[in-house]
Amino acid sequence: PSMNPCKLPIEKMIARCEELRPGTPVEELLMGRLLSAAQHRLAEAKARLLAAEGLTEPLFLALVILLTADDGIQPSELSLMLGASRTSGTRISDELVARGWVERHEVAGDRRCQLLRLTPAGEQFLADMLPRQRARLRAMWAPFAPEERAEFTRLMRRVLEVIPESSE
Repeated sequence: PSMNPCKLPIEKMIARCEELRPGTPVEELLMGRLLSAAQHRLAEAKARLLAAEGLTEPLFLALVILLTADDGIQPSELSLMLGASRTSGTRISDELVARGWVERHEVAGDRRCQLLRLTPAGEQFLADMLPRQRARLRAMWAPFAPEERAEFTRLMRRVLEVIPESSE
C-alpha cells in the first residue's frame, strides 16, 4: 500500500518559489522545513506528556539531574546543566522546593554554599511518574519499525554531523 506523505502548507509556497525563481533549492528547503515541523511537534508532544504530570520540561529535567546527582548539586551547576540563567535556575529550584521534592542543604564549613537534593517525596514522585512517562514515550514512537528507528537515528546523527554547531 502506498503512503500519502504528510504535506505541509509551506510545500506549495516552496514549489511556487521555484516557478518564480528557478534554481531555488526546493529539496533542501523542504528537508529543513520537515525537520523543523517534526521538532516542533515533538516539543509540543513532550510538553503535553509532562503537563499531564503537572510539570514543565525544565522542572522535569531538573528532577532527573537531581536524581542522578548522588550527593546533591549546587544551584549554579543545575542552572548550567539546564542551559538556564542563574535567575531561571533559582526559580526552578524554588518551585521544586515549594513542591516538597527538593531540599537545600548547607555545605559544612561554608554557609554560602548550598546543595540541592531530592527529598523522599521527590524520589517517590519520580518513581510513580517515570513509568507513565516511559509508556507514553514508547507509545509515541511505536508506529515506527525497528529498522525505521535505526535509520532515523542514523540520519539525525548525520544531520548533527554535517550541520555545524553554533559557536556563540
